[in-house]
Amino acid sequence: MMLKKMIMLVEAYGYDASAYEMNGKIVNLYDMLSEFELSFTNDYVFALEALHSGNYSPAKDSKLDKDQLIKDLIALRNPADHAWNYTGDYTGTWGSSDTDTTAMVLTALAPYYNLPESETGISKETKDAVKQAVEEGFTYLKEFPKKEKWCDEKCLVKWQF
Repeated sequence: MMLKKMIMLVEAYGYDASAYEMNGKIVNLYDMLSEFELSFTNDYVFALEALHSGNYSPAKDSKLDKDQLIKDLIALRNPADHAWNYTGDYTGTWGSSDTDTTAMVLTALAPYYNLPESETGISKETKDAVKQAVEEGFTYLKEFPKKEKWCDEKCLVKWQF
């Protein structure tokens, strides 16, 4: 995750992460990112946000394909409630979805929900999957306070989207 966050930081300060000087060499941080294995939901979230932060399009032979990355992230949803958890595993200890990870995923998917395919570099099929996943994710977040009974009616007013 460190490299993904570094890419976002470099891009946020106006530097080009695809040609960044590090230790006296010009390196492509995005190419370095493609060497990492994505294991958990957060790995996919940060990789997607890093790619979007510089509006970077990976090389054709790169393992980092935005379209596939988004499809893989959507596939990590809990089939029971269409939300996400940290691991993408919904059995055993990590068996339930959580609001924090779901909100992070929705944040990462936001550009692909709002912008036309022509501006995001994703297919119409993926764009449609993003729309459905985001809408179902918001449904989970809206229903969570009532479902978990940790919020009374006054509190629920704050959770209206």
